[in-house]
Amino acid sequence: GNPVKGWTHIFVPYCTRDIHWGSETHEYDNGDGTTNKVYHQGFANVQSVLKFMYRLLPNPNSVLVTGCSAGGYGAMMYAPYIMAKYPDTEVSLIADSSFGVIGTQWARDGFRNWNAECAFPTILAPEIRPRPEDYTWDFVATLMGGLADAIPRNHFGMYSTLHDSVQAYFVSLMGIGPKSTEEFAERMMKLGTRVQNENHNFRLFIDAGTEHCSFAGSEAFGRTVDGVSFADWAASVIDGD
Repeated sequence: GNPVKGWTHIFVPYCTRDIHWGSETHEYDNGDGTTNKVYHQGFANVQSVLKFMYRLLPNPNSVLVTGCSAGGYGAMMYAPYIMAKYPDTEVSLIADSSFGVIGTQWARDGFRNWNAECAFPTILAPEIRPRPEDYTWDFVATLMGGLADAIPRNHFGMYSTLHDSVQAYFVSLMGIGPKSTEEFAERMMKLGTRVQNENHNFRLFIDAGTEHCSFAGSEAFGRTVDGVSFADWAASVIDGD
């Protein structure tokens, strides 16, 4: 069954085109003599929601920070804020369909346009806190590994289907490889395995298929990999077992 059935849910909407990380208004050239202004203000939006959450739930028993796709990256970025706010609470993170198999130039352009640096948790060690030259294809895995290492009492998990069609589509858009689905699967497994091998409090669940954002639907909980159901895996991350 669903390990968070009956829990209080707080939903953060998304409209800022910055995977919830931005703090910048940027004007983009459309290539036809016109421009398009985008308000990349994900950081301010999430901080507003967190203030509401802290008032609503001053002393929760357990917290799961989760999201899929862009929301998974937001969950990664802001889970440490929540963990710091609730030092005596079991706070866990599960990122769904957010493995960050990205192109280096795309990352550098995007993070600069968003002013993403403002969102990075100060809990990260100085050598882990990213600089522009650190925005490489494995940056998101480095960030997740850095968080798991910096906050050893809490637990972290990443979930994805092996051939997630949406993540593979973005791999193709970024020009990483001509066989986007295979390239995505290969790089994702490399990243996830690396983080899992380096951090005792990180767990990985890779399922067959092409679905994107499976955690939001009940069908994911019946899936099994190597004899472990997704529901049991998610519960193990939440409970820290």
